Amino acid sequence: MIATNATPSSSDAARSGRGALVDAWAPSSSFWLDRKERRTWAMLVAVVTLTLVAVWLNVRFNLRNNRFFDAVQKHDLAAFWKQIGVFCALATVYIVAAVYRQYLQQTPIIRWRTACHRRPAASVPSQQSGVTAAGPSNSPPQRI
Repeated sequence: MIATNATPSSSDAARSGRGALVDAWAPSSSFWLDRKERRTWAMLVAVVTLTLVAVWLNVRFNLRNNRFFDAVQKHDLAAFWKQIGVFCALATVYIVAAVYRQYLQQTPIIRWRTACHRRPAASVPSQQSGVTAAGPSNSPPQRI
């Protein structure tokens, strides 16, 4: 008796994953490769950098917590107030970085949507849009 493997192999899964990436890249490549969108690449790099800064700040918060609770346990008032100041500085930097990162994440999305709306309707295949050269199709969803 010959046993067959009904589950797809890992190479099939890798090919389908690459196919999904190719399908996603096809409509977006004109946006990301456009010379006008170099600023968007810079924003993407800034978002990654700010994410790494947030990780570093979280590590610093954990170190500060250790020192803070050591000062509380030892009843060291000078170290306590120093750690309060360190916390205020870290919190300020963290909040500024988080707000700026949020802005930099949303700006490319707005630019992407604007670029999609600027693209001429002629580049959209008529089968997908429901609009032909003769006008809109008669399918029920298109009449609503």
